[in-house]
Amino acid sequence: MSDYRSKVDIRLSGGDPDFEAPPHVKEAAIAAIQEGGPWTHYSFTGVTEFKEAVVEYYSKYGVKYDPSNVYPTAGSSPALMTVIANLLGPGDECVVFDPTFGTHFRTPPLFGATVSHVPLDVEGFHMDPDTLRKKVSDKSKLMILCNPNNPAGTVYTRKELQAIADVAAEHDIVVLADEIYNEFVYDDRKHIAFPSLSDMKERTVVVMSFSKNFAMTGWRLGYYIAPDALAEKLRRLPVAAAPTTFVQKAGAAALTGPYEPVKMMREEYDKRRRYFVKRLNEIDGISCHMFEGAFYAYPDIKELGIPSAKFVEEFAKKEKVLLSDGSRFGPEIAPGHLRIPLVQPVEVLETVATRMERYLKTV
Repeated sequence: MSDYRSKVDIRLSGGDPDFEAPPHVKEAAIAAIQEGGPWTHYSFTGVTEFKEAVVEYYSKYGVKYDPSNVYPTAGSSPALMTVIANLLGPGDECVVFDPTFGTHFRTPPLFGATVSHVPLDVEGFHMDPDTLRKKVSDKSKLMILCNPNNPAGTVYTRKELQAIADVAAEHDIVVLADEIYNEFVYDDRKHIAFPSLSDMKERTVVVMSFSKNFAMTGWRLGYYIAPDALAEKLRRLPVAAAPTTFVQKAGAAALTGPYEPVKMMREEYDKRRRYFVKRLNEIDGISCHMFEGAFYAYPDIKELGIPSAKFVEEFAKKEKVLLSDGSRFGPEIAPGHLRIPLVQPVEVLETVATRMERYLKTV
């Protein structure tokens, strides 16, 4: 770790919630360990109770799966790796929307595939169907959709999702739907599950995580849901071993509720969102859109004339606050942005804004 990173006193560089997992989730894990038996031994394909809970949870979006379609993983990253590794190879192309989570576009080249970046509208980070069509080719085999979007917070409309579905069907593209922020959608918006669209269930793999919705980052629990048509392909290269069995017991408890802790987190993130975006827009040279989902502010700092990577480093050195360089999330429109996860209380976010104003007076 470089020196400036080690000496900061406020870290807003990673999306690790400042909340704890709900009490009933912790209790379920402890009880499972004490019970022993199946909860402390191997489970290569996942615990049935967990997979049944996933099926029941996801059915609220109008999509019905069988437990055999659910594959637990040690977090969402192994799930992403499994899908990408099994569906892409040399000569293939992966379509991603820019900006997006870095793993989405950094992983395909590891398996010989190229990446086609579809830039979102820089004003509100939404999708233009014509731009998408221009970026798709005969080599396109996989499309990765992050909804709600990390880092821009886009919550795609039904019209946008249908346009994506139409392109996927026309070009016979599999869609990897990364929906791990699905519980954090604000105002009157609704999360629309991609496989709920007509004829999309059989060409969509859903990737989910417990890290954000249930504040379980250190528990390392996620899963993917694959339709029968794709399940066999995804088993060819077993990238992801099943997570700890007693953690799956906790995951089942999280999915079945109660949901008051999730509601509390959503309300608190919304409070922080409304405060911090407004506060950023009061700083000369910084412009920040009101993001619609997830919990990241993604301000545009191009007007400052400071490269975002340099801003992050110098701000950390001078003001002891560590942010993320927004350009890490894509090459098209991401440069010139910062990603700031709102995983600290409003009081801390105010301190960050105050220090930012102070720093900008010195440059």
